[in-house]
Amino acid sequence: MKSPILSLKEVSLTFGVKPLFDHLSLSIYPDDRIAVVGRNGEGKSSLLKVIAGLYDLDGGERWVMPGIEVGYLPQAIDVEDHNITVYNFILSGIKNGEEETSSYLIDIIIAPLKLDPNNLLSELSGGLLRRAFLAKTLISSPKILLLDEPTNHLDIDTIEWLEEYVKSYQGAVVCISHDKAFLKNISNKTFWLDRGKLKVNNLGFENFEKWSLEVLEQEQRELEKAEKKLDEEELWKVQGISARRKRNQKRLADLYTLREKTQQGKAARKILLNKIHLDPLTPVLSSKMVCEFRDVYKTYENKHILESFSMRIMRNDKIGIIGSNGTGKTTFLRLLTGEEQPDKGSIKIGKTVEVTYYDQKRVALNPDDTLWKTLCPEGGEYLKVGEKFMHVVAYLKNFLFDPKQARDKVATLSGGQANRLLLAKALANPGSLLILDEPTNDLDMDTLEMIQDVLADYQGTLIIVSHDRDFLDSIINKTIYFEGNGVIEEFFGSYTELRKIKDDQAKAKSNNNSKSSLKLKEETNKDKVPSAKKLSYSLQRELSLMPEKVLELDQLIEQLEIILSEPDLYQTAPEKFDEKSKQLEETRQKLEDTWARWQELESML
Repeated sequence: MKSPILSLKEVSLTFGVKPLFDHLSLSIYPDDRIAVVGRNGEGKSSLLKVIAGLYDLDGGERWVMPGIEVGYLPQAIDVEDHNITVYNFILSGIKNGEEETSSYLIDIIIAPLKLDPNNLLSELSGGLLRRAFLAKTLISSPKILLLDEPTNHLDIDTIEWLEEYVKSYQGAVVCISHDKAFLKNISNKTFWLDRGKLKVNNLGFENFEKWSLEVLEQEQRELEKAEKKLDEEELWKVQGISARRKRNQKRLADLYTLREKTQQGKAARKILLNKIHLDPLTPVLSSKMVCEFRDVYKTYENKHILESFSMRIMRNDKIGIIGSNGTGKTTFLRLLTGEEQPDKGSIKIGKTVEVTYYDQKRVALNPDDTLWKTLCPEGGEYLKVGEKFMHVVAYLKNFLFDPKQARDKVATLSGGQANRLLLAKALANPGSLLILDEPTNDLDMDTLEMIQDVLADYQGTLIIVSHDRDFLDSIINKTIYFEGNGVIEEFFGSYTELRKIKDDQAKAKSNNNSKSSLKLKEETNKDKVPSAKKLSYSLQRELSLMPEKVLELDQLIEQLEIILSEPDLYQTAPEKFDEKSKQLEETRQKLEDTWARWQELESML
């Protein structure tokens, strides 16, 4: 059995008067891929900081095996020197003395993260700066890799690359993420922070829903058993304690302890089961055709976004828009809302269509307004939610805001809270066309589940831009895939279904190319070899062996390409990577030489 490489034993941590962790213990093993889950405020990010050794503990012990390094990607990025290039910033993550031998890894990591190595950090947006920090964390190759929301600001292609990287990582990985698909694909163990306690399951996040339900059912049985015992003890107290007061002091003390624990258990369970609640959305009736693009062209910053693009969006369509960053997804939404105009062609919106737009940049939120004023900009205490009116405080409570926050300014909110407020504003009156641009950023899983349920039942037209595959798959019935350079593909179905079809097509194309190449060589062999009677015996034999030799070299090249396509090869075995790369180059040269010799022999006929 393998030994742990890091452990926490009876750890306690308190912020202010509230204990965050109380006698918490855990162990991390070399091959662990741990998903850390829990509601907002349970201390997930703080747990990663404790594992990283960034907090002084109030009690307990943190132990790390000698020689084990811990790498940490925080949720909030803070860089001291912004006047260095992306390349040099990432290079600083490589151990001293290994810069020359490991610098080639930078090029391998920078490419899928879509970073320009020559840019200064001061020139990067918040999302790109986070990517640079992710690259620096990965390049250091620590034996324990801690990732706090690593998929934030990444597009789907990059997330899928990161998944493969993490799955093949040579070390332990501990990850916090709201992206369910990402956690399901990378994890083999789950840490659940729940009401100050850590629960551990030796199965990945894919099993979390079933496991957590079993835990809650067991808790409910224990609570019911405790309440039954409490009722019996309360009855005993009333009937028999007066006559036997002295000898029953311990039983009486146990009764008080049981009562306190039962009350705490019920209160904690109530908090755990408290979820965001929202009535079904009420769409405004609209015409059957919501929007029509006719032969639309659009260029943005010298990039082709749309080229001769035509499409109809119909009532009740639920459309997911996906694609790499910079392919024009947000520009497409701005064309829909009329904030941008096409260079050519026409965009027609139905006359009765009412558009509600959730903007990922939160421009609809004024940081100086209170939460109250944000929802009731014209004043008053009530806002219209669908067909009824609700008190603003009651509506805020539906989105898990404390009533005391109603008069707080928007500027005091965290990123996740600001997103919740913006969603509350958008979902109060979604209109007949609801457009959501990256609605899942910074949201916890409970909020995401509520939004998924509400949007899945929404009877209006819905357009969502998101990198969250699980979120999209549970809602949409149509996918628009922005491939870049004006190439757009429409698909009736979810992103996962589209991805599977594309993967199958790529495999079929690869197999067909191999078969076509082999067939061509066989036909060449049939046509050419019988004519070799004019050559000497040795040359005839050399010519007859040419097809077999070419085929062998072709197969070897294919094998080497498969080996070199392994995502973890360059990291786990750099010497093998270099060896196979050199062998591939030599084999390709041999193939060229063999073809040349074949042509030479045929010219002698």
